[in-house]
Amino acid sequence: MSASILVFVGSFAAKFLQGETAPLEKTEARPINVKVEILNGCGESGAAADFARFVKGTSKPEFIVDVVKEDNFRSFDQEKTLLIARKPELEQAQQLAQKLGLARDRVTHRELDGNFLDVDYTVVVGSDYEQLMAVAND
Repeated sequence: MSASILVFVGSFAAKFLQGETAPLEKTEARPINVKVEILNGCGESGAAADFARFVKGTSKPEFIVDVVKEDNFRSFDQEKTLLIARKPELEQAQQLAQKLGLARDRVTHRELDGNFLDVDYTVVVGSDYEQLMAVAND
């Protein structure tokens, strides 16, 4: 019996010294999960709710979009829809902007004071929101 233990230990030591190890497990990429608030900046009744449904529809298993708030913006004169990154992950901001059909120049960064909902992005819905939704659905 001690001979078989010596053979086992010797075999393990030889494999270890030769650099053989157990295969590494594949790790799957973790999905990106973002929290978004939608603010009506154009003044059209239901614009924030309509755009929130559109934004939720862009969610995919690898890029999950969670709309945590719908409200009005501070004014209703917004012509173009904007994406405001509330955290410095600008690569994710560009990915979200692309999903929403927004050009790079419509993405900006500004931290949110009192970010109790831990919002990652704010979408200010402009008068062009119906066009954005129509283009994305084509």
